[in-house]
Amino acid sequence: MTVLTANGLKAAHDFRPAVLSRGYGGRLTTSGNIVSDGVGILLSPEEAGDEPVLIAAATPGIPVVTGPDRFVSGKLAIEKFGADVLVLDDAFQHRRLYRDVNIVLLDEDRPFGNGCLLPAGPLREPPTALNRADIIVKTGISKLEKERTKPAVPDSTPVFRARYHPVEIIHGKSNQILPLNALQGKKVFAFTGIAAPDKFRTTLEELGAKIIKFLAFPDHYFYKRDDVQAIAGEAKTLNAEMLITTEKDGVKLFKFQDFYQKIVILRVGLQMDLNERTFLDTLTNLLRR
Repeated sequence: MTVLTANGLKAAHDFRPAVLSRGYGGRLTTSGNIVSDGVGILLSPEEAGDEPVLIAAATPGIPVVTGPDRFVSGKLAIEKFGADVLVLDDAFQHRRLYRDVNIVLLDEDRPFGNGCLLPAGPLREPPTALNRADIIVKTGISKLEKERTKPAVPDSTPVFRARYHPVEIIHGKSNQILPLNALQGKKVFAFTGIAAPDKFRTTLEELGAKIIKFLAFPDHYFYKRDDVQAIAGEAKTLNAEMLITTEKDGVKLFKFQDFYQKIVILRVGLQMDLNERTFLDTLTNLLRR
């Protein structure tokens, strides 16, 4: 949603957005770290975190700045890049910085997890916090027309639906774009370090891949040389026809070029249930109120 919002505002409504992210997992602990100046990516995943680098790669022409203090990062984005819209990634609880619009994403399958707050469950706030939301987007990998759990949402809050869907496969060695049916019937060794690895596995299975091995590392995991050597060795032993991972993992594996050239990367996109312009028009109207 961060990528869709930033790109959409820039292209459709002539705003000058910048993306602000905490930079979770990166070793830089200060604020105001320029991951991208809108021209090129300036920091590595190890420095800035994997997700900010992935966002930077997906939002050409848009600055990306990280740091735990979004006020400091936002001030830099305004002064240095002339940003007039700051898109905060994962910041509903970051109450220090005033925001004009709060967009909340809810997993359609389990919008509130087990209903418990951290550390007993996944929630950072009770469900009543949805009263602060200006837009709610229900997401999932299920078909758009299939209704699931209906969380209590204020009647006046616009609700959109979207689903994550596979877009294409990228070959690490040649950067060649492969069609999704390239996975059909292939013996696949899959691995990932994301928050919901089962969804990645389900997507591969739905594309017809025969998964002979699936490794799930912790979310935001930074691979070591021993890891990639072990993965490559086991894939060879199992006669895997493809080594596949996610884009989020791919940005962290690029430094292991000998290994990176052996893998393929599944790119996933977000598809709105309505015309994307409807969502952007709603957002723009809220920004200008």
